[in-house]
Amino acid sequence: MKLFFLSWKELIALATSKIKLRWHLSPILIGLAAFLPAGCQNPGVVQIAPNTYLLSREDHGGIFGTASGLKAGVFQDANAFAECQGKAEIPVTAREHPVGILADWASFELTFRIVDKNAPEARWTYVMEQAGTNSPGNGTLLRPDKYTVYEFRAVRSDDSK
Repeated sequence: MKLFFLSWKELIALATSKIKLRWHLSPILIGLAAFLPAGCQNPGVVQIAPNTYLLSREDHGGIFGTASGLKAGVFQDANAFAECQGKAEIPVTAREHPVGILADWASFELTFRIVDKNAPEARWTYVMEQAGTNSPGNGTLLRPDKYTVYEFRAVRSDDSK
């Protein structure tokens, strides 16, 4: 039985059906239907100011995950978000946390703006430069609070004048 591919309405109908399941499984399936959507959703892109957005991801692959894959996925999602609105994505800052031990997952957070595709800054190339490394000391030996902050510098090309 494929319970994970059913909507919550179908799960409740299935749980209350006397033909398919016994009555004592109904509360379990109703609880499961209420819990799964809340536990699996990703907040996605969050607006933090007018035309400025934040996108954050964690890589739960541990030592088998790649930092480059995590970064590429975040940039692709930010670009897809801007494309959906018919605009271009301009990166502002980024923050990276490397993988640690004991469920200290790698994460990457991107702050970006969206502008019209015809805006001059939409045709520029942006270079990611390290702005600093922060280790404020609030972490522990097993879960260090260390992250790297990046800023983006615009490099104008000849055709953007």
